[in-house]
Amino acid sequence: KGKVFDDYPLVSADTKTGIISISGISNAKDGFNGAGQFATLNVKAKAVGKVFLTIGFQKNSTKDSTLVEMKTAKNILEQVDNLEINIQ
Repeated sequence: KGKVFDDYPLVSADTKTGIISISGISNAKDGFNGAGQFATLNVKAKAVGKVFLTIGFQKNSTKDSTLVEMKTAKNILEQVDNLEINIQ
């Protein structure tokens, strides 16, 4: 969970598939505007080496990562950045 939204109705981790799912909803009348912390992930390394965190994203799709505008219900998320972690 993070600090951006008031409610996080979905927070789950599937250890078999390695998929983490997080969903946040703003209960504020005007929604959310600005920058903030959506989520914090605490993970435990199994071994030394590189680990890749891939964020599912397709522009203009609501299938994966989205940021939905309150007035239009459109996905306004432009891009996401994947993460490479070097475990030493």
